[in-house]
Amino acid sequence: MTQPHKNDASTQTTPAGDEPANELQQTFKGLLQCIAGIALPTHIAFLSIFAWCKVDLLAFVNVLSCACFVAVFFLARRNQINLALAMTGIEVVGHAVLASFVIGWASGFHHYVLLVLPVLVMSNLRPLWVKAAATLAVAMSYLGLDLLLRNSTPPHQLPLPVQDGLHYFNIFGTMLIMVFLAGVYYFLINRANEALRSKTQDIDNMLQNMPQGVLTVTRGNVIHAEYSAYLETIFETRDIARRDLMDLVFANTSLDANALSQVQAAAESCIGEDRMNFAFNAHLMVQAFDRTMPDGRVKSLELSWSPICDRHDTVEKLMLCVRDVTELKRLEKESQARKRELEIIGEILAVSQEKFNEFIESANQFIDDNRRLITQAGEKRTDIVNLLFRNMHTVKGNARTYALLYLTNLVHVTEQAYDDLRKKDDAPWDPQALLAQLDELQTMVARYAHINDVVLGRKGPGRRGQVEKFLMVDKDQLHRALGMLAEVDTDDQLAMRSVMVHLGRTLNMVGTEPMEEVLIGPLGALPSLAAELGKQAPAVHIDDHGIMIRTQISGLVSNLFTHLLRNAIDHGLEPASEREALGKPAQGRIHIDVSVEDNRLQIRLTDDGRGLPLAKIRQRAIAQGLLPEDAPHDPQDIAQLIFRSGFSTADQVTEVSGRGVGMDAVRGFLQREGGHIEIRFLDDQTDADFRPFETLISLPDKFAASLDAAMSFEALRARVQALNAAQRGTSAQAQ
Repeated sequence: MTQPHKNDASTQTTPAGDEPANELQQTFKGLLQCIAGIALPTHIAFLSIFAWCKVDLLAFVNVLSCACFVAVFFLARRNQINLALAMTGIEVVGHAVLASFVIGWASGFHHYVLLVLPVLVMSNLRPLWVKAAATLAVAMSYLGLDLLLRNSTPPHQLPLPVQDGLHYFNIFGTMLIMVFLAGVYYFLINRANEALRSKTQDIDNMLQNMPQGVLTVTRGNVIHAEYSAYLETIFETRDIARRDLMDLVFANTSLDANALSQVQAAAESCIGEDRMNFAFNAHLMVQAFDRTMPDGRVKSLELSWSPICDRHDTVEKLMLCVRDVTELKRLEKESQARKRELEIIGEILAVSQEKFNEFIESANQFIDDNRRLITQAGEKRTDIVNLLFRNMHTVKGNARTYALLYLTNLVHVTEQAYDDLRKKDDAPWDPQALLAQLDELQTMVARYAHINDVVLGRKGPGRRGQVEKFLMVDKDQLHRALGMLAEVDTDDQLAMRSVMVHLGRTLNMVGTEPMEEVLIGPLGALPSLAAELGKQAPAVHIDDHGIMIRTQISGLVSNLFTHLLRNAIDHGLEPASEREALGKPAQGRIHIDVSVEDNRLQIRLTDDGRGLPLAKIRQRAIAQGLLPEDAPHDPQDIAQLIFRSGFSTADQVTEVSGRGVGMDAVRGFLQREGGHIEIRFLDDQTDADFRPFETLISLPDKFAASLDAAMSFEALRARVQALNAAQRGTSAQAQ
């Protein structure tokens, strides 16, 4: 059994778009096979005649011709159309010319040369002048042969009957082939016209039914009469054909005059020029804009520009595709809102319910405080602006601590407005604009709170709540104290005193939490903060000596350490490579020590970084006119400059630091609660550029508690009275 050839037409698949070309190929295939089938027996007859007449040269040539047509037949069958056509043309012309020279012009073989003329006309030879030149060359060659051979005597003279027979046969054969070629040409023309009509109909159907606006722009930016029907839906008018492009498409849009003039100039300059000119001006072609319709609706439109070029690559027209993406933009906006809400949910879930509610309460307090300051200030005042900035900087620091990114970014915008007021003397004091920013910020805070309370169902103060309403004590300690009260012998004064002392200690721990719990937010933000600064997250050690922090001050302590820890990482601790070069471990270390001394709660913060940059602080202070240049300065006085509002040693302003507000905010917060902060050096190198130091935070000891501290009956009664007084004060404020 014969295996089909891989190029056989029966094994090939043709895309639907190539169907006319496939039909044309099949037509030529059948035509060539038919010609080969007729030519083969004809040339066998010629071979017999020339052999009988002893014209050996032509007999041999006809043997070659028979082999040629056998090859043409199989080439056509294998779809080698171009090669088969070339072999057929060479054989016909070569055989005709050679026979005319050998047996004379009267044999009529020269008529086959004329077949080249219609074949050239029917061919797709390009460009046109090449086809005309080839046709003229063939015609002139034929006339030359006619002049040369018509009256000449051939080398071989055939018998007259044979010569006449060949003459009339060749005339008939030439006419028959001419008629056949005319029929094929007519068939091809009809097929081409049919294909053209089909394509035209398809394009028209597409223009009428596609949900996209398509138009072409001709010279003078005039819209062609043919356009897609959907354009009428997009622009809500039937008056489209032959209108000016700028009037139809770009009227009442969000584009400014400069963009409109660029589009108009670019479109006009592209038509009639090389395609490359379009490529150079493509960036001026507007891709999207909003259009206001007559009834006030706004549509979002997207444009796509393409050049329509002739065979010389010259732009004849511009094709413009218009898409109405209004609904898509709306859905995209809704999707973005959903995505943003999911991201906010993720941010909220990463924060405990208790800490999140503390943050919301604190943020609202700072916003309300800023609103009050703006409302009461009649004009721009430096102290008011500094306080506004300090409050907002703290809100941003807390938001960054809990990784509330959307809120952080919005707070940053408000903070930047205050920073401009601080640094620019000509910045106007616009209370309405400042209040509008606070409204926007408070709306975002309310959105976070709504998602937490309603969507996540975490409404309420959480585990601890407000100290004035909810108090916290270890459950096991409370059970032990109640057990001791139940079992104590009331007649034994010593036992009663012991139980009361234990109960006093337990009550003393009501409403407290360990330092590590207070700082859970700022400490949790250290890894991301360190990564942002290109440093390794430090190791933090807290030595609290069993001292607990009252919950009414824990929010303040958390706010303080938001600034202090950020400063320690940014200004104190070196990058890992620098630390290793100095012989230090790559990971920095921060130590927090809590103690009670002289009726004060003392919190000390140290790190193993480079120390306080006294030389840089002094240089920056002299540059700002805060210190005289030549006078000697005490290191302690220089250190105090870091608490000055607006003072910073950072080389550039970032979202982390550089605005000169961190330490100023720390001191301001402490002063409100009767506390203070100071810098204490840990060495005696008074002339060193960098000196190790500790930051000492001091607060009244009423904000500290310890289970190991004994409490007398008098102290217990004072503690109970203080709690009752605080509760009565809270009730009075609520009324």
